[in-house]
Amino acid sequence: MTAPVIVEREYYMRGDEWNQKLSREMGFPLYLLRLLEKNKINIIGDLVEKSELDLIRLRHFGRMSLRHVKESLAKLGFSLKEEEE
Repeated sequence: MTAPVIVEREYYMRGDEWNQKLSREMGFPLYLLRLLEKNKINIIGDLVEKSELDLIRLRHFGRMSLRHVKESLAKLGFSLKEEEE
């Protein structure tokens, strides 16, 4: 299967990582996994398509949750979508 390439965000997908289900093993706390799942964010691809503002707008999602997401994604080599100006 050919991996998608999103040039404007400089993501070069490595295999099936884009479709990996978010898990505690990736560094996401359980409360955060449940919060993301409730908002239909289940895989890495769903999460990296969101900006910080998109996430902060979610109910019960605060600065600590945002910090956990950014740290966990960074460990995996990903980041959130950049804010559009």
